[in-house]
Amino acid sequence: MPTETPEEQVKYSRNTRVTRDEQERFVLLLDIMGFSAFIQNTPFDEAKEKFETFREKLDTRAENLLKREHVHIAFFSDSILVTTQTNKAQDLNLISKAAAVLMQVSFECGFALKGCLAHGKFYYHPKKRIFFGLPLVNAYQLGDQEIKYYGIIVHHTAERKIRDLNKPFTKLVGEKDKTQGNNPYVYSEVPLKSSGWSCHCHLAWNLYDNKLESPIDNWSTCEKYLQQIELTVSGAPRIYIDNTRRVMLKDLALYEAEKKKAETNNQPVIFPIREELTTTK
Repeated sequence: MPTETPEEQVKYSRNTRVTRDEQERFVLLLDIMGFSAFIQNTPFDEAKEKFETFREKLDTRAENLLKREHVHIAFFSDSILVTTQTNKAQDLNLISKAAAVLMQVSFECGFALKGCLAHGKFYYHPKKRIFFGLPLVNAYQLGDQEIKYYGIIVHHTAERKIRDLNKPFTKLVGEKDKTQGNNPYVYSEVPLKSSGWSCHCHLAWNLYDNKLESPIDNWSTCEKYLQQIELTVSGAPRIYIDNTRRVMLKDLALYEAEKKKAETNNQPVIFPIREELTTTK
């Protein structure tokens, strides 16, 4: 019996590996707000402990999402990178829930995040820690450089996928069928640095509870988070808090309005939902 791997099998293994590492996928890039000031003003050991606590809580909360390596999360400096294995409906569902967990855990630990979800051909090698591609650039330019609130905006490269794939589907969890997908993406106005308030697709993470059930009104918890952040910043940064409240309350109102419409037909709310913009003549 030969002990060497046949050449055909070597080629097949290499090809499938390359396809997996370089294929189209969802990419989420988040920025930790106030990171430089935190590092400058916090003793090293205290800062280290706080980040370790952040990561430990994240790993605990996201344990089920990270199983089978369908989603990868990497920390580097003031950024957090989340990538999916492919770009199917399940991948969109997982990265959407990972985004919600990151927002929740970061606020619990005293950090505020903002970021962008993009899509496209992206190389990611978790063992070698190599990652690059246009989706990362797109996510940086829109998420880090543009948005002016604590949230997750969607780049146009991911919008089509959300419209096509963010539908309810059933998955066997344990011994029960559980509805997945239909994550709370909303089209409403969000604040941008260069152009003011503009209608953009974004994730309404205030519509997840701490068990990642959605859509559920979790405004009271999010308001507690924002009040905690208020105790850490003054001046210009407070506009982020005001803007975040405005976006969340608008999204909640949109959801409640859609819920009333859906209930009259005994139907669930199907996301994304859209704000009806009024025009003046």
